[in-house]
Amino acid sequence: MKRYFFIIIALFACAQLSRAQQKLSLADAMEYAAKNRYDAQADRIDVNLAENAVGKSRNEWIPEITAGGEVLYNAKLQTMIFDTGEEFQMGTRNLTTLGIELNQPVFKPGLSTGIKISKAALSVRKEALREKENDIKMYVVEAYLNVILREQQLKLSEESTERHKSYFDLARDKMQLGTILESELLQARTDYENAQTDLQKARQNYGLAMKKLKYQLNLPDAEKLVLTDSLPALLKNSPVQARDANIEDRPELRQLYFSQQENDLRLKKSDMMWLPTVSLIANYTTEFQASNFNYSQQFWFPYNYVGLKASFPLSNIFKLRTDRREYKLKSSQLAMQYSQQQHDINYEVDKCNTELLNAVGNINSTGKTLDLSKELYLQQLAIYKLGTVTYSALLDAESSVNTARQNYISAVYDYLIAFYNCKKTGVF
Repeated sequence: MKRYFFIIIALFACAQLSRAQQKLSLADAMEYAAKNRYDAQADRIDVNLAENAVGKSRNEWIPEITAGGEVLYNAKLQTMIFDTGEEFQMGTRNLTTLGIELNQPVFKPGLSTGIKISKAALSVRKEALREKENDIKMYVVEAYLNVILREQQLKLSEESTERHKSYFDLARDKMQLGTILESELLQARTDYENAQTDLQKARQNYGLAMKKLKYQLNLPDAEKLVLTDSLPALLKNSPVQARDANIEDRPELRQLYFSQQENDLRLKKSDMMWLPTVSLIANYTTEFQASNFNYSQQFWFPYNYVGLKASFPLSNIFKLRTDRREYKLKSSQLAMQYSQQQHDINYEVDKCNTELLNAVGNINSTGKTLDLSKELYLQQLAIYKLGTVTYSALLDAESSVNTARQNYISAVYDYLIAFYNCKKTGVF
């Protein structure tokens, strides 16, 4: 029985461990953040509100039906005086009416245009959401790649620390044999301790990078992330190619396009507002008149009517003039903003393509330098063990290798950032 109990405990612990560690690729991280970040969710609510506004605009066609009732008690009846001087009181003490009234718009200026305005506003909000999601994806790309970069730098620092430890051990052996001076041993020890300090800084930088990635993903610090992508794998899956992006599909431009549509519709609506509003009206009322409140008596008398009602917005004519001027100014402003945004995006596309090609050249050159520095280092290490070169010469070769490695992984990082920036110009 105890054995089964321990098995259940072990399985539960494994389940908890697998739940605590979340494996995440770069593509998954981008989609996760775009869907789950609070700012993106807030923008989606803006889209829902805009959709609701379209429904409200359509509801303007729904007839207005009102039901009402009124009870009037005449404390003193109206008195009429005839030419003969005779007085006569008319009316009843109780006047009760119950009725229902219909008001159906037949023609209302700008009503259909108002629906189109709401649809254009909805399109603006959808494009704003798309822009937000694209920005969030780029935030995640930068944070994700930074974690991988810092992880590579941490590995290099760990390898460097191990090498300096081996140098220090080798120097101690040589010191015991009396083949080196004490100052060279002290130098090897100092270099080893400096490497340990650099390793500690690399761990700190990696921790900060991981913290920033969790922040971009809206994940708690306690969440353990395992990144499934690496720089070489991402580099392999990121082909080098210049992109002629279809900038007209960029959400920044489409927002301005739909904003211009909305503004033009508002101008059109203002031109129609001087027209009359025509409605079909109908009413059915039943009326009770008596000196008491005994509604069971047969004193209910109905009446009804149907008709057309027209109204002219005379006082709005002056307001419409200023509205028209506002919309015309706004139209000119949006046209300028659209042209500038086109110019900005064209520059962005050109810049991204240039950075991408430059990064490719940097990868090639740093890769060759790294191969040469490794070859030089191995030669220097072999002859240092034989005692034919000084420790400082070995350190120079070691430094060259470290610099070449740092330059290479930085070049790969820069390439991937440029690649995803180029993907963004094509709207991913």
